[in-house]
Amino acid sequence: GAMARAGQQVARAEAFAVKVADTIGAGDSFDAGFIYGYLSGLSLLESLQMGCACGSLSATKVGGVAGQPDLEQVKAFLGRG
Repeated sequence: GAMARAGQQVARAEAFAVKVADTIGAGDSFDAGFIYGYLSGLSLLESLQMGCACGSLSATKVGGVAGQPDLEQVKAFLGRG
């Protein structure tokens, strides 16, 4: 899970349950998803959820790059695609 604050707004997102194969790169994937969401105009909560989805999906494959999802995979995982 993750928590963020922007001004007076605080948001918390729950972790996703996935079968973990390797955590290498999961934090970087979280960062990429959160930053993409926030800069794209998503709410703080939606940005955290996108980051959590990216990090979770990344951890399902071995290696820091192999599991990094693309935008369509993240949207499908979140039920937004």
